[in-house]
Amino acid sequence: MPKEKVFDTTISENAQEFHLFRKALVKDHLRRGIKDIKSPNRVHFDGMVYNLISKQKGVSLIRAATFTQPSYERSDNINIPRSLVPNGVELCLKDLNLVNIKCKVNISSEEG
Repeated sequence: MPKEKVFDTTISENAQEFHLFRKALVKDHLRRGIKDIKSPNRVHFDGMVYNLISKQKGVSLIRAATFTQPSYERSDNINIPRSLVPNGVELCLKDLNLVNIKCKVNISSEEG
């Protein structure tokens, strides 16, 4: 994939640019009188920023350091704050036409 089609927030300059886009999105909401800025899920506001970046820059792939909650923290009876320290890298492909092999995979799990 051409480098100009990838937005990689693990690169410092891109992380800074991400925050400029985020600031612009917040200011746009505030200018329109929206003070309770919501996304379908509050932790996915970054996704709204990535969508904006993708549209405005013509980016096909977003690469971002993220934190995925480990299974030992996903119990119904515990409440642990989400970490701000990434434990993985997430890839978000914005152009599905770039996928060469497409097939549906069904995964089932058995609880034991």
